[in-house]
Amino acid sequence: DARAAALQERIKSCNMTPQFLAGPAYRPQPVVNAAFIRRCTHSAPGEQAPKLVLIGDSFAEASAEHVPLAASELGYDFKLINGYGCPFPLDFENIKGSPWKLCPFADRDLLADELAAGLAPGDLVVLRLDFPKTGYVDYPLGGLPPLDAYDQELLRFHAKVAARGANLLIMGANPTLPPDALESAQGQWFQLPGDATFDAADTPQAQYFLAQERHLRAALADRPGLHVFPTGEELCDPRGRCALRDDAKLLYFDLEH
Repeated sequence: DARAAALQERIKSCNMTPQFLAGPAYRPQPVVNAAFIRRCTHSAPGEQAPKLVLIGDSFAEASAEHVPLAASELGYDFKLINGYGCPFPLDFENIKGSPWKLCPFADRDLLADELAAGLAPGDLVVLRLDFPKTGYVDYPLGGLPPLDAYDQELLRFHAKVAARGANLLIMGANPTLPPDALESAQGQWFQLPGDATFDAADTPQAQYFLAQERHLRAALADRPGLHVFPTGEELCDPRGRCALRDDAKLLYFDLEH
């Protein structure tokens, strides 16, 4: 319908890195300046309702068709901005163990500052990132990145949001699949689909996903206006067995999403 089409157009127009898309979805990278950020994240003239602003990487985009439903139920206007390849709006330089020092696609300070400038008391910012992503953090041989790798940057961003009287909800990604899990779960014409779950211990990224989420929930628990959504608890049981299918429906469309 018209509303769904308008949402799809907004998702496309507020993608900071569409040059990474293939086929008809490809577009040259836009100039991500103050005007771009304001168009995507600020309230339009005449909008009086509080707003929910979704920001992040490809996992924010994966949520962009669902978060507006929750926003509407709660009485928020919906805004978004996202991109690929960087933990927007966090700064690589202040992420422990990150192999990168600079995101080449957008100015982190400009992005965070302009988004915050458009916030008002009662607004909600939802930050969804692939925290375990190789490239955001390094995996030492036989080990995991520091569990507090992102703490400094998350607290810095929260301070900007809180200074405007708004709240911040942090959402992680989901457990990364082992290389053969997706093919096994899909099944073939001559066999039934495989297990409905997989073991998070099978990939270091899935191990870090669960451990870092537990760390964030404990470390940030006493910060007013800062919340961590327990994605891991929704997708995995206490033994670390994580959902791959819901009945016959496959939950993943690639090894990460």
